[in-house]
Order: sequence, then structure tokens, then C-alpha cells
Amino acid sequence: MHEQAVTAADVFAKAIGETLWNTPSSEDSCPTSRSPLGVSDITNLCLPPRLGETVRSNISLDELATELVRLNDHATITPLPAATVNVLEETIGAPLPEEFRSFLLRLGPGVAPGPLLSLDWITEETRYEQECFLEEPGIAAHPWEPFPVSQADVLRLRQLAAEGRNPLLTLGKPLPGTMFLRSHGCSWISMLAMNGEFAGTVWLTEMGWVEDMRWWPSAPWLDANGPGPLYSGWTEPVPFLDWYILWTRRNAMRPQGWRR
Repeated sequence: MHEQAVTAADVFAKAIGETLWNTPSSEDSCPTSRSPLGVSDITNLCLPPRLGETVRSNISLDELATELVRLNDHATITPLPAATVNVLEETIGAPLPEEFRSFLLRLGPGVAPGPLLSLDWITEETRYEQECFLEEPGIAAHPWEPFPVSQADVLRLRQLAAEGRNPLLTLGKPLPGTMFLRSHGCSWISMLAMNGEFAGTVWLTEMGWVEDMRWWPSAPWLDANGPGPLYSGWTEPVPFLDWYILWTRRNAMRPQGWRR
């Protein structure tokens, strides 16, 4: 039995070096006593599985908005009109996940020190990809198709981390059921899952050679210079609102003017 729930906020606290205590979820997979975790243990957290459920953020939209105002009392929040969000959905060709759609209608593209989203970039990349798929239908993957990552894949990520290996999914092609979300520079891109049990979670990939494409939970609050691909090492799918606030809190701790 859990002595204490391990939440996304706890995970973030550990990631930035604050004290966190590990709580066992079973005798087989986790420690049998509470012990302090260091940053190197970030992939070994015992988080409860959510079989058969849609993953939802720990933070609510109201809580997120309140924290953004607290972090930046000069912030100007510019909600997007419903018509603009509808046009984005038409361009992508699929309904936006609930949390992401509500975020755009309430907070627009975001507020510093949080990451700012560019609808122009999302639209341009989406249209460019659609053109590429017309030329190469063999690799086509569309946002309205089922998102293929399953609970078994997440268990695989945990297993890889437990073995001391980088938790990456080698899927070898663009993933259906995803949309462009945020560029991290060069060819590193965070993608948003559109449907399925992990609808609204954020995944990172490198848009390089299709046959070499790998996917992992996007965790831009981690060290960008860590081992493995950019911001890799996280084993749990992160819902959009949690992804946004964890990244925002990390940015708020960095020197003024620092952005990535």
C-alpha cells in the first residue's frame, strides 16, 4: 500500500534538487522503505499505472493560471478566440485534446516565464508535413488516426530505466495521432498525442531519418545536456498542463533572459 502519493509536483521537486522521498508501490518493483532520491534516480519513481483511463494533469487550469500570474505579475494573458482555435483544428484535421484546447481559450499561447507556443509555427509545420505525406504516402501518419503508444509501451520505458538504459521507444516512423506542439531548436520537436488513453500527453522526437525515429516523454525541465537525446530520461507520459507548469517552474529558476 502507498504511504504517500507521488505527484508530478513531487517529481519536479526532485528534479530541481529538493528533498523527495520514494514510496514503494510493490515489493517486486520498488524499494521496501522510504529513502531519499537524487536527480540520478529520476527515472525510477514508482508512479501508479492508469490502466484504462485517460491521463489527466495534476494541476487544474485555474491553478495554472493563478501560478502564472504569481510568477509574472506583469503578465498579459491573451486568450485565443474560439474561431482561431477552430481554424487550428481544421488545419490539423482533428479535435484538440480537451486540456490543450481549454488552455488556448483561457491562456492563449502561454505566458512568460512559461514557454510561448506559436500557432503560426504549428500551422506551417502541419501543412509542410501534409505536403510531404502526399509525396511519400508510405510514411504518412495523420492526427486523426489512433495514437499507438499503450500502457505496455510505458511499462517498457520503466523497464529500460530500471536496467540503466535510456527510456526510448523506437517506432521508426512519424506517429499517427499526434500534432506539432513546440520546437526545441534544430530538429527536436515536442508532439501532442491527440487521442487514446494518453490523449493530451506530450512526446519528444527528432525529425531526422524516418527509419531511425525514436520517441520519449517530453521533459524540458531536465538537463538539456544530459545523457541521451534532448530532455530524455523521463518514463511517464506527461499531460499538457503538467508539462507546461513543470517547464515554467524550471524557467522561473533560471537566470533572467535564459530561454530554450
